[in-house]
Amino acid sequence: AEPVIDFLESQKQNLDAIMITHHHWDHVDGVEDLVKKYKCRVYAYEYDLKRVPAVTDKVSPPHSVEVCGLKFDTETIPGHTLGHICYYLPEHK
Repeated sequence: AEPVIDFLESQKQNLDAIMITHHHWDHVDGVEDLVKKYKCRVYAYEYDLKRVPAVTDKVSPPHSVEVCGLKFDTETIPGHTLGHICYYLPEHK
């Protein structure tokens, strides 16, 4: 969490949401600390709910989710992990 916190503070930014693509440690370690500090939302695929900490919003591909005013389409892309998903902004291609 520290590198993210340091960057956000240096840029005078807040953290509104974390969008998790899969459960590996390099994607989820620090999530709980970020949620404690910023009270942000955490989006993760329902398949990985037991492996991703502090999830506030479950993602059920192929449905869309709205995050920070943007509408993301979601798709499962198993391969790297069985619960791997992607978020896509169709209007931004």
